Amino acid sequence: FVGTPVDDLFAIPGGTETTRFLAGLDALNAAALRDRTLTLLEMAAPLLDAHAKEKRIRAGLDFDDLILETRSLLTRAGLAEWVLYKLDGGLSHVLLDEAQDTSPDQWQIVNALVAEFFTGTGTAEFIRTLFVVGDEKQSIYSFQGADPARFGIMGEQFAELVTAAKQNWRRVEM
Repeated sequence: FVGTPVDDLFAIPGGTETTRFLAGLDALNAAALRDRTLTLLEMAAPLLDAHAKEKRIRAGLDFDDLILETRSLLTRAGLAEWVLYKLDGGLSHVLLDEAQDTSPDQWQIVNALVAEFFTGTGTAEFIRTLFVVGDEKQSIYSFQGADPARFGIMGEQFAELVTAAKQNWRRVEM
């Protein structure tokens, strides 16, 4: 609505005066929200830049950085194979709590860690377990990039992998 005269916002053909008024009010609210969002982004940009600079100076990592770096370490061709080989011998149980709040990047980490649990020699050497706890109804939606719908999808994928490996899969409803 940039450059639109306010009178034009209320000139909606048809309908009652109330309909026109409410439509105009919605348009004004949308414009105000846009302006406030732009202002917030302008204010946040220097803070985000300063935060990034401070992390570089200190060689620091925040929580998101740790997730992204771990994902990269476990999925990057040429490096992931060696890292997973080193982890494979000592990794026999994975517990993922509050899994409904797991982000897609975190699911990639879990998948990389447990892939050998259900394939090849990893299934015959010793019993490995994946224990995932969560409830979509208790999700903190969008918490750190969480995708609650993915929780159900991952459950189905794990069920297929475990069943194909002729291992026991149990879904326990509370």
